[in-house]
Amino acid sequence: MKGKNSGQKHKTADKLKLVIVVVVSLAIFFALATSTLNNWIKAGSLLVLLAVSGMLIQRLSGIEGYYGLLILRGKKGFKAMEYFSANFSTTAKRLADFGLSLGFGALYSYWLFGKDKKKFLSHVAAMAFLFGSLQFLAGQPFSGWGLVFLLMNLLFGLLALGVQSLVLQGAKILTTADAGPGAALVIPGVTVPWEGIIALIIAAGVHEIAHGILCRVEKLEVKNSGAILLGILPIGAFVEPNEEKMKDMDLHKKRRILVAGTTSNFFVFLFFLLLTQLAAFGIAGMTEQVKIVGVSEKGSAYGILQTNEFIYAVNGVQVKNTAELLAEVKKYDVGETVAFSTNLGTKNVKLAEGKKMGVFLQDAPAPQNAFVFGILAFAFLVFNLTALINFALAVINLMPIFLTDGYRMVYEEARAAFPSQGDRKAKRIAIAAGIVSVLLILINFIPSFR
Repeated sequence: MKGKNSGQKHKTADKLKLVIVVVVSLAIFFALATSTLNNWIKAGSLLVLLAVSGMLIQRLSGIEGYYGLLILRGKKGFKAMEYFSANFSTTAKRLADFGLSLGFGALYSYWLFGKDKKKFLSHVAAMAFLFGSLQFLAGQPFSGWGLVFLLMNLLFGLLALGVQSLVLQGAKILTTADAGPGAALVIPGVTVPWEGIIALIIAAGVHEIAHGILCRVEKLEVKNSGAILLGILPIGAFVEPNEEKMKDMDLHKKRRILVAGTTSNFFVFLFFLLLTQLAAFGIAGMTEQVKIVGVSEKGSAYGILQTNEFIYAVNGVQVKNTAELLAEVKKYDVGETVAFSTNLGTKNVKLAEGKKMGVFLQDAPAPQNAFVFGILAFAFLVFNLTALINFALAVINLMPIFLTDGYRMVYEEARAAFPSQGDRKAKRIAIAAGIVSVLLILINFIPSFR
């Protein structure tokens, strides 16, 4: 009896220690994330914290882990996978086929589906509509380089969009001293707001569940599913198919399984993009004033306008949002004095070079609408981050970077096209593509270290 009671006390003590580790880690994480430390010092400190907390959690809980990375395995996602694979198998296959065209473009689509002209033409028409709509929303022209980029995206898909962005920004970085980075790590609280955690969980969860659904649709066993944490921070999800059986599967079935994650992320991106626009309309309808959230010491407004001051009018013309304020300011020339009506009275500011005043602005509601406005603003931020992260994951995952589905796609296509003993040719081609992709991304990180 003594041994049994002693064991129970030991387990209870470990659980208590585990709770303390999680709570303390969360407190330190948010304290660091909201601090004014240099971003790289902040990022380094957060990574150390997460690694240490992960190792402590592993020791106290017995969860599988490696140097702070925690792997939670289970079969809770199996019911969702089985439901969708049983009831929407035809739809899942069609979406995966479209994902192959969308991901790698019209040329690849013709190679896969050219014999089925109806499918091929419908894919190209849908791609033209989607890429054209995204270009329109981004404010890019349909002439000159804009038309060239649109045609490139249509011919080579989302992969081309990611590659051309990295190549163009990489060229700027190598030739221009003040070029900004073309890539950044997604670290909630550092490189993106902490609400990015929600976006990451949605993006990773959707991506892996989609892989699982296509595995079941194509009759491939899924051994496990689960989540990956770095300490207390969720950073990914996974499904574990039976790799031995997958090796001998039909190539097109493998294509569908591999592209499922990217396809799901792209459609989730479209859904949250719509929600973002709806939230933006709601915010715009409630905005009645402009709030000053910061004033630069180098700006012409320094010492005149103040942080947390509200602007109602520019030279007697009422403004309800930042866009209207900037439109009014643009009417005046550099050196002219503009009168701003604020809650602290009328303030006169001379426009500096570039018509800049060094003022940071934010749309704000009437006081009686502040609560609802706050909810809408939070929803807008989460929706926007979720859309952006899903889009980024869809694009990056197509690139043949080591461990991505794009890398596996290159390997599988090369394996079928260039058969060799031990798949040596396929491995070399995939590794070469991976090295080029990694170098391209590293070039885009250079400005972050200057």
